[in-house]
Amino acid sequence: MNMPLKKAGKTWSIESLANYVSEIVAKDSGNILGDKQQSMVVSRLRKRLLDLGGIGPSEYAAYLDKNYQRETSYLISLLTTHHTFFFREFSHFDFILENLDKIVENVKKRGDKKIRVLSAACSKGQEVYSLAMFFNLHLKKYPGIDFEILGTDIDPECVKIGSNGVYQYQEVKSVPRVYLQGNWQRGTGKIANFVKVKSHLKERCQFDVMNLMSVKRSLGTKKFDLIMCRNVFIYFKKEDIKKIVKDFEGHVHREGYFITGLSE
Repeated sequence: MNMPLKKAGKTWSIESLANYVSEIVAKDSGNILGDKQQSMVVSRLRKRLLDLGGIGPSEYAAYLDKNYQRETSYLISLLTTHHTFFFREFSHFDFILENLDKIVENVKKRGDKKIRVLSAACSKGQEVYSLAMFFNLHLKKYPGIDFEILGTDIDPECVKIGSNGVYQYQEVKSVPRVYLQGNWQRGTGKIANFVKVKSHLKERCQFDVMNLMSVKRSLGTKKFDLIMCRNVFIYFKKEDIKKIVKDFEGHVHREGYFITGLSE
């Protein structure tokens, strides 16, 4: 964490506080919150001030200065976008299927029996479990080959949700039946609106906190056949994108794949 900027002594408006907070989030996470996002930042900050007892912007600046590390972590969670859904950008799954023979062949060549996948900036885990449903179905054609998926996100709360593997039924019911069948347990009674991923998928999925600005430190010597890092670079500066992609390059097998979002 960077040290606080020591600006808590001035008088703050909600707009100037939003700009200050955006600077902090950018410094620590790389996520750029510009003019287009200011109304969102202001709105979420107003709610944070209410949650802290209805304090004003200047009081919050002082609070932030005294609780910098803990509150910065909270702000990153609060202000980084977590919009995603199961099987988002389905064309990427079509691409993986088209190249699955090659992926399996490369796994066997290195004497391995597992396809290793990284789902970076995975939010609440929908992408991780989409990949798990996908491989669980299609690897039946390849006896002896299994898979494991690591899902990472900067937000510890998102990582916790992904690890838990519980979602609203409304979220999963749009998943193609061929992938959905046999993979989820629906609740009953008061929890009938929720589903939980079954153990045969969950045991192949792990989750961890990772800042994209610290890829090398987080991943160590791990290498993957497939790295998914989709729809997140739109929040980063060009020089930071280059650094992140370069770092990921060292963690994908030579014959592996690195997939970004369609808009990227």
